[in-house]
Amino acid sequence: MIEVDIQASKTSFVSLSEGIHGDCQACGKWEQEGRTIRASLHLEPDPQSASRARRFVRTALEDSEPTETLDVLTLLTSEVVTNAILYGGPEIALVVERRETGIRVEVADAGPRLPLKRPLDVETTGGRGLRLLDSLAGGWGVTELASGKVVWFEIETHPKDPGTSPNGRVPPRLYL
Repeated sequence: MIEVDIQASKTSFVSLSEGIHGDCQACGKWEQEGRTIRASLHLEPDPQSASRARRFVRTALEDSEPTETLDVLTLLTSEVVTNAILYGGPEIALVVERRETGIRVEVADAGPRLPLKRPLDVETTGGRGLRLLDSLAGGWGVTELASGKVVWFEIETHPKDPGTSPNGRVPPRLYL
């Protein structure tokens, strides 16, 4: 089993399916520590998981982020999750973290193979994900684990007021 430390011992978890979205099956777990909010979701290594991950990220952040930011986040999440499905292990974990200055997305899998930027081939449909991370993310990287890896990326946002979201609205869905 992939262990993703999201500091569960410091805060309590609430399942979004317990009252926020009714019987939502793709809602995962949430935690809040100070002004940082984390959401996590375990995914199966099947093609449906990329779509589930996109919906999870969009739903988690739609009240606090502008559409343009959500579009970039869902595109990059889809690329990283797809790589985990194709080259990772039997379990995949997605963590979305909203901080005061940005969003961090982490995708953990049990596969030992690290991401590798391939030469661009206009004849193929693959091999563009890491280039998208290079051009759209504020930063990205890989953290090797004892049993796999975490591929992460960050998108910078600039809150107007520390008590509100980056676009100035209070995101009621995200507060526990």
